[in-house]
Amino acid sequence: MESPGILYSLASPGEMSLLAAGAGGWHSLLGTQADLAGRYRHDDDAAAFLASRTLLQLLAAHLLGVPAQQAAGLEVGRCCRSCGSTDHGKPRIAGLEVSLSRTRTLVLAAAAPAGTRLGADVELVPEAVFEGFDQTVLSPAEQRRAGGGPAGRRQRMLLWTAKEAALKATGHGLAVEPSLLSVEDDAGTGRSAAVPFRARIRCPDPGELDGLRVGWVPAGDRHLAALACSDPLPVRAIAPSRLLGPCRGNQPSG
Repeated sequence: MESPGILYSLASPGEMSLLAAGAGGWHSLLGTQADLAGRYRHDDDAAAFLASRTLLQLLAAHLLGVPAQQAAGLEVGRCCRSCGSTDHGKPRIAGLEVSLSRTRTLVLAAAAPAGTRLGADVELVPEAVFEGFDQTVLSPAEQRRAGGGPAGRRQRMLLWTAKEAALKATGHGLAVEPSLLSVEDDAGTGRSAAVPFRARIRCPDPGELDGLRVGWVPAGDRHLAALACSDPLPVRAIAPSRLLGPCRGNQPSG
């Protein structure tokens, strides 16, 4: 049994498309979820949707001891804490805490022991942030520290991914303004490749966000990826291709 912790996987939509094709196609791994891709007008968005949903389904199956060929049978529920809709919102899979994120070029899925708050976010680092970014995303203190040039842009995106991950961990999403959150260095947390959490979220209201640990995981030169968690658990990456192998049945436990 592997140590309980967070398991995550990153893949491009093209990589996931090849994996799915080798396993019988999107419907073989997603079931009727695959039909939802038809909602998207752009092929790139549909491909990213299918890739992220499939990556999460396979990651959960791997941890729960379900063969990849039966991954489509895992029930994924959703509930928006703002409006109550079950068509969107934080994903739920019995026995795990899960989160996913996608761009048109890279998708991310993560899972942790049940009962742990977990959020994940991946972003493509843009050539420039959108107008009004600082006022929308950064706290007043972060605005004062914000620098210019490529380094300043990257720092802004590090903060953005951290806040997105935290808001996904609690299920608030963008119903809470990101500028209300501050990302602060956490000198009290030991740092290592296995436990990458090196910052905390500060947010007096809503208090569920306050104190969440935040860390960043490798995502290549063009992207940034963050995880937010209620506990500084060990973090491990797994290649998407391994998720199609024999199931491990090594589900995390608290």
